[in-house]
Amino acid sequence: MTFDELDLKKHKKTKDYDTDLLSLFAQYYGDDEIETLDFHEVGERLDYSGGLHELIDGNIEIYNYELRKWAVENYEYVEDAISEGLSDGTDFHQSIQSGQYLFYSQQVGKELEQLVDDINEIVEAEIEKGEEE
Repeated sequence: MTFDELDLKKHKKTKDYDTDLLSLFAQYYGDDEIETLDFHEVGERLDYSGGLHELIDGNIEIYNYELRKWAVENYEYVEDAISEGLSDGTDFHQSIQSGQYLFYSQQVGKELEQLVDDINEIVEAEIEKGEEE
C-alpha cells in the first residue's frame, strides 16, 4: 500500500499548515510502499531538503504589531527562545520570532507525530484485514 492509496479521513486537521504537511508527506512518500513508519525517520526524511522548516518559517509573523499580539499570550516561548540561545534578547521582535519558531516547531512535530500514528493505524488495520481474508 502506498501513501496515495491510504484513506486519511481519520486524520484530524487542526492547523492551516496541516494541508502543507500532508503535501510534503505525499511528496516524499507518495509512491513508496508503506508498512510501519518510525516518527524520527519520517521527520529526518521530510526535513532533508528543509521542507519541515519551510512549514515552520511560513507561520512566523513579519509584522511588528502581529508579533506583539502573539507575544501577549505566548511569552513563555519567547523566554524559552532566549534561554536556548535562539535569540540574545536585545531585539524584542526578533526574540518573539524566535519564540514563534519554537512554538511552531512543536506544533509541526505534534502534527507529524499524529499523522504517522494515523498512517500506522490504517496500515495495521489493512494488514489485519488482509490476513483475515
